[in-house]
Amino acid sequence: MLVQSCKFQFASSYSSNFTDQSALLSFQSGIRFDPTNSVLGGNWTEATSFCNWVGVSCSRNKQRVTSLNLSYTGLQGTISPLIGNLSFLVSLDLRNNSFYGNLPNEISRLHSLKELLLQFNQLEGNIPPTIHHCRELQLLSLEANRLSGGIPDELGFLPSLRELNLRMNNLKGAIPSSLGNISAIQILNLRETGLTGWPHKFTSLLPLKLILCYWY
Repeated sequence: MLVQSCKFQFASSYSSNFTDQSALLSFQSGIRFDPTNSVLGGNWTEATSFCNWVGVSCSRNKQRVTSLNLSYTGLQGTISPLIGNLSFLVSLDLRNNSFYGNLPNEISRLHSLKELLLQFNQLEGNIPPTIHHCRELQLLSLEANRLSGGIPDELGFLPSLRELNLRMNNLKGAIPSSLGNISAIQILNLRETGLTGWPHKFTSLLPLKLILCYWY
């Protein structure tokens, strides 16, 4: 029985690790330009453990991807929907690159995600309302992209969110009152958007030292 249990654990671990590797390789396939050779010309090959790939960090015990940091590398391309298969991911940092296209809905499957840093890219489309499934999210920065539409009401159901930065996007409509439900929030940056209104519900957050960066 012990041998069978060990075999099962090994098979389960191998399957999970393969899922992470496949997700990263799919992300790699979406890269069209890599001036620093971080992803396309580096050690992102199956001959090397993905935990040693540039920008990748893994947990010690299970060897699962917990962080992907490729900020300031000049990458150009799209974000693969398979990024949502990195189920242990805590931090995704792709800021200051040239990622374009839509923000994948599959990001909502990252239930351990605490940091989503995508500022200063060229992302388009709407903010996925399903992102509220990332219940552990503390930092959400989508500043300086080309996002359109409104702020989804569902963002108000992120109980741990401390910072929300949507500055410099093509947003429109009223600021949803649901954002007033986020008792943990400290920084809200909506400057240089087309948003309007100021929900009365926000008044209850002011004693919590909420820093309001208003739009202009």
